[in-house]
Amino acid sequence: MVSRIPMTPKMMKVLKYFKKYYTKYDMSPTRRKMQMDLGYKSPNSISVLVNKLVDRGDIIKIASNKARNLEMNGKG
Repeated sequence: MVSRIPMTPKMMKVLKYFKKYYTKYDMSPTRRKMQMDLGYKSPNSISVLVNKLVDRGDIIKIASNKARNLEMNGKG
């Protein structure tokens, strides 16, 4: 079920980064890579934002125990 969480500027920044990385490398960045590239001090900050994007349906989580366990939804 897709959540009705509104898109925030931080979520949009993470989603744009994710799309660009995914398009360029044909795989998702690790959360650590996103944290470093986007300038977050805590890995939890990225995890929270990514989980919100998953809840919204913008990104799909394909596995729970892998570093690169995300894919683009394909809806835009």
